Amino acid sequence: MNPYSIIGALLFSIALAGGSYYAGWEQRGDHEAAAALELKVKTDAAEKAERDRADGLAADLETEKRNIKTVTVEVIKEVPKVTTVYKETPNAPLQPIPDAIYTYGFVGLWDRALAGGQLSAGAVKPADPAGGSDLLRAPVKSQDILTNAAENFSKYAECRAQLNKLIDFEVGRGGVVRPDDKSPAED
Repeated sequence: MNPYSIIGALLFSIALAGGSYYAGWEQRGDHEAAAALELKVKTDAAEKAERDRADGLAADLETEKRNIKTVTVEVIKEVPKVTTVYKETPNAPLQPIPDAIYTYGFVGLWDRALAGGQLSAGAVKPADPAGGSDLLRAPVKSQDILTNAAENFSKYAECRAQLNKLIDFEVGRGGVVRPDDKSPAED
């Protein structure tokens, strides 16, 4: 055999092996690209599902807030009815309700209670006369107190609704259990 034919055959074999090697790398690249694409599709689908779930919770929250506002408006509309007249007995005539007396001290404590201890005693003071006392009569009526309570409850209810929706969102993501849910160990 001719040495050139041996070298030629050897080069031909190397070329075939190299081509196969290259084809293997190409196949590996195709598999990696397909796996990456599959992962991206799954990730995109999971993100869309999470966004849709969050959007649904946000829509539910807005509906709940509208309901809270509707109830608050209805309650405030009733305030004058229950703070201006009363009856001694079911068949008795209506009589005007005497004005309740609220002091500046009462109003200050009311405001501090609503602040939940966030404000110091001196930070929430109603506008009382110079040199006045906490025991002086404040220009506040029962209607004001009841209306204020309804408005504050509305704000509280909205915060509670937002917190519950946030908890629902986190529970839906997994790994978080609602405080009112039982764990398997409690059963």
